[in-house]
Amino acid sequence: MQNAADRLASAIAAVGNPTAMGLDTQRSHLPAEFAPKDGSAQEICACILRYNRALLEGMHDLIRVVKVQAAYYEMYGLPGITAFSEKPKEPKSNLASMGIYVFSWNKLRQYLNADEQDPHAQNDFGKNLLPAMLNAGETMVACLRAS
Repeated sequence: MQNAADRLASAIAAVGNPTAMGLDTQRSHLPAEFAPKDGSAQEICACILRYNRALLEGMHDLIRVVKVQAAYYEMYGLPGITAFSEKPKEPKSNLASMGIYVFSWNKLRQYLNADEQDPHAQNDFGKNLLPAMLNAGETMVACLRAS
């Protein structure tokens, strides 16, 4: 069985594209054909979900790494959390990303393999990999934008 790093590398190699697509959907950014008919949280979340599914379907052959921004769902309360938790009945992949990061493959593989071997690790970027890189003195850069 392949480890997570090898599965991710295989999926990216299959499409030849390491790009991660962010689903940071704001109501104001929905195209007209996905615009909610009313202002209810239920309707807004249904439209966001339909739009994100259309993006995933349309980009599947090009992109295999997707980052979903939960905050855009959480702000609509229970209807948003329900929409966020919706999964395709037959997903085309079990890969996911918690953010958009750029690594050299050798460096990322080094930390993924070390994390895989650590029986106490939770196999989590935020809890294990990024702190390990930071503690090892790796150069890390964050791009921030205040809106």
